[in-house]
Amino acid sequence: MDILQKIKEETKTNHQNVEKVLVNELKKLSSLDDYANLLERLYTFYAPIEDTLQQKIDASVIPDMNMRQHMTNLRKDIEAVRKNAVSTNNTISPVHIENTSYALGVLYVIEGSTLGGQIITQMLDKHLSVSTIKANNYFNSYGSETPKMWSKFKEYISKSNSDIDQELMIQGAKDTFKSLQNHLVATKS
Repeated sequence: MDILQKIKEETKTNHQNVEKVLVNELKKLSSLDDYANLLERLYTFYAPIEDTLQQKIDASVIPDMNMRQHMTNLRKDIEAVRKNAVSTNNTISPVHIENTSYALGVLYVIEGSTLGGQIITQMLDKHLSVSTIKANNYFNSYGSETPKMWSKFKEYISKSNSDIDQELMIQGAKDTFKSLQNHLVATKS
């Protein structure tokens, strides 16, 4: 079994647990202010992770790593709704990323979420019309290029498979899913 099949299988429950929490919350959004609150909570979770991933994952492993940055889109969405800047003061990474293999597990969660983001974008447009105020950048990070970006990510992982510690990559994904679930529950107002 290759690493991508293995990580999907071994993190399935973690993924479903996060999805339940997030989808339940998305269904309860009743205003743009609620939406901005969710985006801010996601920002405080992901911003320090993204910074670390950019340092830990070399372009020799993920050649387009510089394109796999989503916090700018998240900030744009918050600012479109709130008209103010986002602060990351006192933000500490919820996962401790020490090496490339673990970092790739974390990135697996983030990049995989872009696929679900397309469905979330449609859901948000239906209930809150977020695209009319240009607040749909984060969940639609790659737009029509999303399937292509996911395929490229999987290709890079497959090519690097022999250099990846599979157990560390899987642990990175599991820890990210668990930390995100805990963060969403703990920061819900």
